[in-house]
Amino acid sequence: MIPSNVVFVGSAILFYRISYLVLGNPKQSYEATLLFIYNPASIHFSSFYSESLYSFLSNFIILQYVRSMQGQHPQPLLLIVSVALSTLLRSNSIILIPLFYLPTLLQASQSPLLLSLSIVISILPIFLYLYYNTIRFCPSDSWFPLFACNGSTVYSYVEQKYWNVGLLGYYSWEHVV
Repeated sequence: MIPSNVVFVGSAILFYRISYLVLGNPKQSYEATLLFIYNPASIHFSSFYSESLYSFLSNFIILQYVRSMQGQHPQPLLLIVSVALSTLLRSNSIILIPLFYLPTLLQASQSPLLLSLSIVISILPIFLYLYYNTIRFCPSDSWFPLFACNGSTVYSYVEQKYWNVGLLGYYSWEHVV
């Protein structure tokens, strides 16, 4: 729990820096950071859970974006590693790539090869993770078994088979009536 709390403090500091760069007002940035710290979902940041690290990495990526929009040069290697780790922690961090990551890298590098390579490196961890879990839970003879689990991803397959949930899977006649 202590590492999660330390990372959460770092995430709050990054959030303050983002707020200050965007708002330009230290009082409003402080108040926004307090709302970030004391929101109802912040209980996940202080438990043994990866949410605080994901928040830290996301805030770092957004801070690099804001700095690049203000003319400062981002740190491409740290940015690539941050996006790669965040996609490994949460698959929905792929959304960060077109919103914050690509514009930042476009300003940092004029090389299309470097840009393409950095995108591949950034999303590779999540695909390796999905590939490993698909081989583990849904064996297939296919050379590309990512959708070998009854035509769905491994996450949907595990939700359905082991947790008895899924997209609208909770709603049945027993729960509605």
